[in-house]
Amino acid sequence: MAPGLLAAALKRKRSAVAPAKPPTQQKKATGTDDPAKREARLKKKARRKQEKIQERFRRPKYQRRTPVPPVATLKKPAEEEDDTLELALKAAGQDATPYHALIGSFASAPGRLAASLRQRQTEQQGDEDSGSEDGSELGEGESEESGSSSEGEEIDPRQAIARAKLKQMDEAEASKKLAAKQKRAAAAKPFQDSSKQSTPQNDDLPSDIDDSEVGEDGEDGFEESEGSDEAAAADSAQETAEAEAADSAPLSKRPKRAGSGGDTAVAVGKGGPAAAAELVGAKAATAKVAVAAAVVAPFAGPDPWVVHLCRLLSEEELGSVQARMTGARFTDMDNASHTSAWAPGSWQASGSSSTVLPPSVSRLEEAGVKKRLQTRWATVHQEDATAAVAAASAAAASAAAAAESNATPTASTVIAALSKQRNAAEAAAAASQTSAPPASSSSHPASAPATTSVDGDFTSQRQRSLFSLLNSYSDILHTSRAYPSSLDPADEELDAVLLHCLNHITKSAELIKKNNEALTKTGGKDAGGGVPRDQGFTRPKVLLLLPQRNMAFRAVVRLVRLAMAETRADSVQGKAKFVEQFGDMNPEDEDEMDEREKKRAASKPMEHRALFAGNLDDHFRVGIKITQGAIRLFSDMFQSDIIVASPIGLATKLAEQVKGSSDLDFLSSIELLVVDRADLMAMQSWSHVEAVIEALNKLPKQQHDTDIMRVREWHLSGHARHYRQTVVLSSMATPDINGLFSRLCANHAGALRLKQNHPGVLSAVVHRVQQLFERFPSSSPAESAELRFQLFKRLVWPRIQQGHAAGIMIFVAQYYDFVRLRNFMISEEASFVGLSEYSKPGDATRGRSRFYHGQRRILLYTERAHFFNRYKIRGIRDVLLYGLPEHAYFYPELLNLLEEGSASGGASGSAHATVTALYCKYDALQLERLVGTSRAKKMLSAETNTFMFC
Repeated sequence: MAPGLLAAALKRKRSAVAPAKPPTQQKKATGTDDPAKREARLKKKARRKQEKIQERFRRPKYQRRTPVPPVATLKKPAEEEDDTLELALKAAGQDATPYHALIGSFASAPGRLAASLRQRQTEQQGDEDSGSEDGSELGEGESEESGSSSEGEEIDPRQAIARAKLKQMDEAEASKKLAAKQKRAAAAKPFQDSSKQSTPQNDDLPSDIDDSEVGEDGEDGFEESEGSDEAAAADSAQETAEAEAADSAPLSKRPKRAGSGGDTAVAVGKGGPAAAAELVGAKAATAKVAVAAAVVAPFAGPDPWVVHLCRLLSEEELGSVQARMTGARFTDMDNASHTSAWAPGSWQASGSSSTVLPPSVSRLEEAGVKKRLQTRWATVHQEDATAAVAAASAAAASAAAAAESNATPTASTVIAALSKQRNAAEAAAAASQTSAPPASSSSHPASAPATTSVDGDFTSQRQRSLFSLLNSYSDILHTSRAYPSSLDPADEELDAVLLHCLNHITKSAELIKKNNEALTKTGGKDAGGGVPRDQGFTRPKVLLLLPQRNMAFRAVVRLVRLAMAETRADSVQGKAKFVEQFGDMNPEDEDEMDEREKKRAASKPMEHRALFAGNLDDHFRVGIKITQGAIRLFSDMFQSDIIVASPIGLATKLAEQVKGSSDLDFLSSIELLVVDRADLMAMQSWSHVEAVIEALNKLPKQQHDTDIMRVREWHLSGHARHYRQTVVLSSMATPDINGLFSRLCANHAGALRLKQNHPGVLSAVVHRVQQLFERFPSSSPAESAELRFQLFKRLVWPRIQQGHAAGIMIFVAQYYDFVRLRNFMISEEASFVGLSEYSKPGDATRGRSRFYHGQRRILLYTERAHFFNRYKIRGIRDVLLYGLPEHAYFYPELLNLLEEGSASGGASGSAHATVTALYCKYDALQLERLVGTSRAKKMLSAETNTFMFC
């Protein structure tokens, strides 16, 4: 047959058997399809394929062609949305979606996470009780919802297999937990029979850490018991019964585990369906892993760090903390070890600290300080003692050389020589008292009245007391911090604060490291089926607020020395950049100063020169990352351990933040806040300090690669501020500082405040002059400003107008009072000159000159202008204190200028000088520092409103 005929026959045969092609395929086969229609057909085909993929993922997971996942697949579709948080906690990192659901929940409503899971746990317990009464039998891996749903609908075989596997897994976990309990009971028995232990009991150790592996610095500290297995089994059965009874109770009424940890609340974790609620409600694994950190370095008493951070607050305790904030009541504490260090002052306590002050420890080991920090502390202070002895020898040699010279000694050289001899004698005496290498130091601030003898591991009794109070993790308000008395002071109080910060960072880092190692061994979970909660939302834990760069420079340099020894060139990364930005900006300016400028600078008080020497910039923020091998300065804020910043540096960051931005999330997990030189911050702008503290411990806007499963419960519940320790250091107490301490400090550990008994500064006035104090009534602080101004217009201003003599200085404490008086005098066309902190140097010089020569009768002078410049004003004949100064020593400093008040010279200017001060009951703190504590009480309660001192 011809090939053409054969092909035609086969074609007819196929057409007779096969169905006819659709029109679209016929056109495609013949090649007559339109290009536009072809493109539309391809798009439709792709859309159908995408719909099939979406339809596949909309099915329940157990119907897909993938291995059956755990508990999340056994829930009905209607319950998946309600159980998102529980499944996220149950999944423990298996899926990323539950994490985002969890973040959205606690970011929108703080505290709703714990409340919803507590309610769910109560409902589940009620359902289980009712089910047991009806005689229904459910497996450990089954729930009543799954049982009821299986009655009305057919169960998929894969679902039944998954349930059986989950039941087996729960039984295996239960047996593993029972074996772990028996092992802990057997190991803890010999310690229970012996004398009381100072470290937490073995029962409080985490189930995922072997008891024999926990000891000092990771060494073996426990041995397994050889007791009877029957006794261990009985103890284990009793513990299991107590744990089950505790689990059945509501979360707020669960009993606290009574161990050597004191008030540490440890909730017993259980497996099964309630594991998700227990992870949020009462984290046993978290508390156990944290308690293990206390066993690392044994010391006398429970570790305050563990007691503070691992304590779960009940609703009643939270209510008491809020009540303390609204009306804080401080009670006097009598403790000889602390009182002698702070005499004539005494400590007052409020809240949880109102029962008794913490003991004053003499050794760092007793306070739970890490061994590495103890060694470094001893080394640094030994180096300081050696340097002090060398400096004293050099000063003595130079003084002897100057005495042997034939040059005629001047008054300044004699004073300098005597000062060097006195410093050399003090250094030699301190060096001779050094009996032990640890904690030996001979350099102490002369302004500190505490004893300078070596006290254990500390350089003085005051330093020892301060560190003990800091280690209690109570809020501290220290209002007796003296100003430095030399250009390079040895700040023992700052050393205590920095050691406390380093100890806190080290303990947190070691706990996280140990938990990471334990989770690696157990496959990402502990024996309870969860993960330990040992972190915050972000890494930074310590915030150190300082007013100026020169103080930040000294603090960071001292922090680096106490943290580690620079054994390598890269031990401190970013050191050169830090010295360039925070060191003295123009060190060569002192050499370029002429004799007149040097004499003017030398006339300033020593504390003023020490405070304002170096870089005075008040806008900075720097992150510090600390590891065992190196310290990195200028690290990223989210990767830092300690943040050193000024209030205005963070306040500008707050102002620049865009709505919804996460730039300030690094402040969300601050656990230790130190505000040093708060009185100097009050001279800058106190509103910045309040704005920064109000921004702390807020819920973050983003996750920042944080493992939510390891975030502490009180962070998720929005209670982080109740676990933050705030330390405020100031040279005096002011209404602003006291208000911030009572309003923004809500530590559940209570608060401690130093109360001073002031002697007054009236005796520091050199010559005799009548000092008149006028009291005016006031019913509120806001009303006192207006009443003070009305009193000035009614009584004081007419007297000034009647007299025609010049040389009247009006001292104003607040800048807004300065503006009010300036506007009033402009309206009265008075002859005056204003001198404030905002005056330019040239305007200030011209104004002082006009006032001295009598061209201007009145000088308006603010306290801040005097604080930052310490002008020596001449021509003063009468002084009016419109408001009492915050710095009491300004009072005799200004009054002693009256002896040079006459333009003609001599002391005749003070012969008929008058001093008048206006005050009310809301100026009690300033008045107490000025006239003394006992006099101030009489002047505030007496019936008369006028008091005179001569």
